[in-house]
Order: sequence, then C-alpha cells, then structure tokens
Amino acid sequence: MCRIRNIIMLILIAMLALPASGCAEALHEEMHSPDLTVEAVMGYDGVMTYGKTMPARIRLENHGADMTCTVAMNVYVNRMQYNRYEMEISLAAAATKEIVLPVFVGSKQDTFTVEVWKDGEKFCAVNTQPSKVLNPSAMLVGVLSDAPQNLSYMNIDMSTDVLLRNEYIQTVPLNAQNFPEELDLLSSFGVLMVDGFDIGLLSANQQQVLQAWLEAGHILIVGGGAQASTAWPAVSGITGLTPGELVPTAGVAPALLQWLGISGQPLDKEILLTAADGGHVLVDAQGVPLIWRDQAGSGMVYTTAFSLGDRELSGWEPMRSFWQRLMIKDCYTLYQRAFQNYTNEASYAYESSRIPLTNDVPLLPAAAMALAILLIGGTATYILLRRFDKRQWLWLVLPVLAAVSTVVVCVMAVSGPAAQPTVLSLSVLQQGEDGLLTRHLTLDVATPERGEQLITVSDGVLRPNNEERYYDYDESKKLPATLNYRYVLGEKKGLGIDLGTPWTTKYFRVKEAPLPQGNIDTSVWMEDDGLHGYIHNQSSMSLGEGVFLCRYGYCSIPAIAPGEKHEFVLTKSTFAVANRHVYEDGKMYEALAAQSGQPHTFVEEYFFKTSQIKEGEVIRQDPEKRNLANLMTQVIDQTYRDNQNYYSYYASKFHYAAFTQDVPGVQVFLNGQEAERTASRAVFHAVVPFDPDGSSGKVYRVPGTDKAIRVQLNPDGSPIREEMSQSASAPREYHRLSEQPAFMFRVKDAGRLTISRMAFYTDYMPKNAQAYLYNGSEWIAYDMGTEVKDPQQFVDEDGCICLQFRMPAAPED
Repeated sequence: MCRIRNIIMLILIAMLALPASGCAEALHEEMHSPDLTVEAVMGYDGVMTYGKTMPARIRLENHGADMTCTVAMNVYVNRMQYNRYEMEISLAAAATKEIVLPVFVGSKQDTFTVEVWKDGEKFCAVNTQPSKVLNPSAMLVGVLSDAPQNLSYMNIDMSTDVLLRNEYIQTVPLNAQNFPEELDLLSSFGVLMVDGFDIGLLSANQQQVLQAWLEAGHILIVGGGAQASTAWPAVSGITGLTPGELVPTAGVAPALLQWLGISGQPLDKEILLTAADGGHVLVDAQGVPLIWRDQAGSGMVYTTAFSLGDRELSGWEPMRSFWQRLMIKDCYTLYQRAFQNYTNEASYAYESSRIPLTNDVPLLPAAAMALAILLIGGTATYILLRRFDKRQWLWLVLPVLAAVSTVVVCVMAVSGPAAQPTVLSLSVLQQGEDGLLTRHLTLDVATPERGEQLITVSDGVLRPNNEERYYDYDESKKLPATLNYRYVLGEKKGLGIDLGTPWTTKYFRVKEAPLPQGNIDTSVWMEDDGLHGYIHNQSSMSLGEGVFLCRYGYCSIPAIAPGEKHEFVLTKSTFAVANRHVYEDGKMYEALAAQSGQPHTFVEEYFFKTSQIKEGEVIRQDPEKRNLANLMTQVIDQTYRDNQNYYSYYASKFHYAAFTQDVPGVQVFLNGQEAERTASRAVFHAVVPFDPDGSSGKVYRVPGTDKAIRVQLNPDGSPIREEMSQSASAPREYHRLSEQPAFMFRVKDAGRLTISRMAFYTDYMPKNAQAYLYNGSEWIAYDMGTEVKDPQQFVDEDGCICLQFRMPAAPED
C-alpha cells in the first residue's frame, strides 16, 4: 500500500508540473508565417548585459495585406517570473518597419523570442540570441568614435584590475543608428566618451535624451586633438570652449601622473593638443590646459585637449586606469552611482500610504434604505400576520427582513462610490544647490476588482516600484512560468498587472512626471547676530508652512505664495543646560557644530510644536498635522540616506522643506476608467546654498564646506602641501589613527582675509586621541571643537591650514 501511495503521489506531482513546464517552454516556441518576415537583434549589435535596460531591435517586413498587430517579447525577471513587453503597430502591405523595445533583463536568458499577435492569435514567433553578454556588475561606457577600438584601454576586467577594486568597466560602441532614444536605455550607461564624433549627427530626440541623461548625474568625456572641431561644438554651450590650433606638446604624460599623485612608465613623446582659452581647467602641463571640467545639472563634462584615442596615449600603460583614477579622485559620488543597477526613487513609494484618504461616501441613503425595509416590511408583515392570527411567525420574519436589508446595503456598497479604486500619490520635489528641480512621483493603487488591470497615466512613464534588480540565474532551476508585469509600449503606454485579491495595495512610480514652472531662489549667510537667509518663490507653486533646518537649529517658515519673498534669521544662542539640549524655533546653536546627530531631529521638534492643540488645560496633537509631520520627516530623512556622504552632507548643507500645492497633476486610469477616489500630497525640498560673504564684510566658513585633503609628511614631520595619493581606494571617510593622519584645508582668498576666529570639528574622535595644528615650524596641540588661539599663525601664505591626529596609546581604528 505504501508503494502504491508513493507512485500515486509521484504521478500527481508530475501532472501538476506539466502545465508549468509547458508554459515555460512555450515562451520560446518559433512560428513562421509566409506573410511576415521578422528579424531581431538584442542589445547593441548583439552585445548586451543583464540587470540593465537593453534595446531589442526588431525589423518587420510585410508580404501580405495591411495589418494592425502587436509585437511582444517575454523577458526573465527571475527564475519564477517573466515580464512581457508589447507594442501595437500598423504595417501597410509590402512595408518594412523597425521598432525598439526597451526591456529590462533581470536574470540570465540565452534566448529571446519575438512574438507577433493579430486578432488575439499568435501567428509568428522568431528566436534570437545575443552574440556577447557583458559582466552584469560592470559599468557600461558608451563610445561614440570613428575608431572605438582605440578606446578599448577603458575596459577593466579581473585580469586588468590594476587598483584591485573589483569594479569592472566595459565599453560599448555606439553610433547615430543605435544611440538610445529613450532615457531608460541611455541610463544603463554610467559614462559616455566622445572622440571624433559629431553629436550633431544624432536626431533631435537623441540629443534631448543625452542632455537629460547628463543633467541627471552622469559623466560625459569629450576628446580633443586633431578632431576637436568635430566633437567640441556640441558641448560648447556647457564648456564655453572653442577649438584653436593644434600644438605638439611635450610633458603631457608626466603632468597627468603628477595630478593623480602616482608614478608610472615614462612617456617622453609629444602629443597633439588643441589650444583653447578660458574654461575651468582641471589638469594642466606647465600652464598648458590638458583637461577641463564643467558641471551640467547633476552631471559632469570632462573635455580633453588631446584625443581620447591618441595612439601614443592609448598604448601607454598608466592610461588603462587613468580615467578610473580621475573619477575616483574628482567625482567619486558620480563614479559610484555609475555602477548602480537600480534607482533610489522607489524608496519614497511606501511613504504614500501615510496620506489620509477622505471618505466622502454618503451613508444616509444606505441607512435610510435599511430602516425603510425594517419599518415598512415589519409593519406590513405584523398587520398581515395579526389578521390571520399567525403572529408566532414574527420570530422568523424579523431575521429575514434584517437579512434582506443587509443584502440591500451590501449591494449599494458594492455598486457605490466606496467600491471605486483608490489612488494615493506623493510628489517629492527636490531642488539642488544648482537650482535644478527633479520630481519623484509615487502611486499607491488598490481596487476591488480581480484579474489583470491595465494601469495608465496621463503624463510620464509608469513603472513598478520594485523593478530593476538583477538576480543570478541557477541553471538547475526551471524556466520562469508566471507573468509578472505586462509593459504596454508605443503611443498607448501602460502597465498590466494582476493585483491579486481585492484591495491589495500595489506601489508604482511615475518617471518623467511634469514639473512646475520656475524654481525657488534661496540663500543663507552668517552675520554677527546669527544665520540670515531668504526664500524667494519664483515658481508656479504655492508653498505651505515649512521649516528651514541645518546642523545649528531650525526656523519655521510661513506660507509663501508665487512671487513672494520671505527673510528669516536664526539668532545665536546657547543652551541653558549644557548637557540638556532644548531647541527653540529661530535659534542657532554653534555648539551643535561638533555633533553629527540625526537629520529629522529638528523636523520632529518643529512639527511637535506646530501640531499641538490646547483645549483648556489639556494639550493634544492634531492627528492630521501629526500625520503630515511623519510624512515630511520620512521624506527629509530619505534625502539624507540617499546621499553617499551622510554625516558630512548633514554637517555642511542647509535645507528648506514645505508642503506645496499647484503641482501638475497626473491622472490615473484603470482599464481606461479614470480613478476618482484619490488623495495626494506634495513635499518640496531644497538644498540651500551658503554664501560665506556676509553683508558686514565678514567671511564665515561653515564646518563641512571646506574639503579636508589627506596629506603626507616629510621626514622632519612637516606637511607636504599636496594631496596624498589614494589611488588604490576610495576617498576615505574613515582614517586609521595608527597612521597619524594629517589633513590640509585650503582657505579661499586667504590673502585678503584676516582670520579672527577658527575652530575645527569632527563627527567622531576617540577620547584619548589628540589633534595638532602646524604653525610653520612645529605641531601645536589643539582641543577639537574649541576656538584656536592666535589663528593667523596656522595659516600660511597660500591659505593652507594643516591638522594632524595622533594616538598616544595603543592604536585604535
């Protein structure tokens, strides 16, 4: 019996596995049609990777009559699920059409199948395979060049990882034909290199995508040399550079090594350089500019006087890691982000659940209907039963009437406004120091319906909250057999998803959502009495009550209408009890400069006071205001978490946050029907630039704004006034005290300043460590967080100040 039972169990398991297996295998079944020829190429000329959005280029040739069809492709998300990408197209007789499906390949997939559907039936399917798959963890570098092979020195794999950072880089040749026309596709590249390529050959849409990609926080490197006249004009609006004459120049290679602070194989050959005046020079050789650096939005543009594919330089051994070293040293945050295969936008999604949804469903009709059934039905039944002397049946009639009224109320509820889908939306508008405004829009969607829902938005691109992750694929596991999302592309963009059980909440984000007009002009500076600032609303938004906060304290800001300007002051103050910090609105506490703290401390303090309601002798908090306080606290805290340099970022930055109105709305549709039960909130957040020059002529440098440069010491103990090489590691926020590290600050315009007050702060320092300041001849002991006596003696003629940490006891990390 036991054996028979086991056999039956095995048969049942096999029967259950057959449908899933058949479904998985059906993902790649080919089907040919005499009326249609389909060709497909994955990636960029067959080169692709996983964990990033890749193009699927599809060419269709119609041999039959006019048709309207849907082109689809199934792409693995993980070993259990797959996404489906669809685009509806019209194809005339004897016509040829090329389309691009931007697909995110979340797991290893060797075969991709293009399906063509017509009138609800699949009538053609063609398989394609990539010719090469790159390392999913590598940064992709797009190369726009007439000789892309000359830039192959950028490739870094395990065998060529000179810095031993396990950070790999792969170049991908691009041209005007395969250059992405969608931001999602171009965002798969961390860096673009342009050498001898005219960006003007790109279409207007491609150039617009390139501009958006750059301003979003990516790196563009433009080469010069003999072909500078081809590449430079397209970025001259950013760099201000105009190519001049070609000049053979010696000493280029040594200057590049010197700037990096490393030694290397000598290269004593002349290099052709493009002469140009002005610009922001980053690296020069005895006054001759080699590399310029310019910021574009949140991104960076590097322009070189030499060709990126110069034969002498490209074959020079140190060039294999030159750009990696330069990005680590000069724009480390952008360099790190270039390796990320995911976005931080989704981190705001769950905050939308804090938004209250007003329940305006009328309850009176349902209550009246239930009461009417009970009263009228009960009275009529009683009269009827009394007439026939059957009043003993009332015990049965009354429960029946109650059940009928309950059913009627339920029917009214199911068909009434309470049964309509709900949409909660949260807009986080962030403005950087450069004034660039970005919008993160997240949606919280729930519906009583079962089955797949096609969700669309009126503006922007709808994306699920939890996409863009790469999963290692296990060859021993089965193929994915469950549909995850259905991406509808083309003119009718949408996202199909099975929401599961009724009222299951799903989170989405809307990319490229419309922005309000204008921005917020704001600045802060220091005077003798404290921190002064202003906020000038030059946007179309109405800013509600908000808060200005920094490391020193906070200040409540009233509502500011478009065109209005508000000035504020944080007055210098001290704590009544030194070890018990009680913060006051509009007060500045310099003692806090020595502490790191948490960013939401002042936000919570501010909202705790503004949300209080006093009823007689009882003080309670307004629930709605408290809920909004939690929402803003989470948004501001997330802003800090998203930044790479958490504590120093908090130390040096000033912030303004407020709830806002008049943000361009985005309508949400489920299966073509607009969602009407909605609630939304918008939070504006700005990083406020600090101006060191006050109106009284005094200059105040805020702790954290001046970069501490690690320096080495001479044998006699004096500091070497140039940055210590850290080529084999990231710019460190953590330094071993056993190394007795020394740092240098360079005071801008020191020649015109007289230092009257000076103090140094650190986020963390062991109690038994000691700091020292260098006065030009010896190191003088100094207590961190206190004012320096006679500070001018520690500032040399170049404005350099040197500080060292020592550990007298046993070394401690």
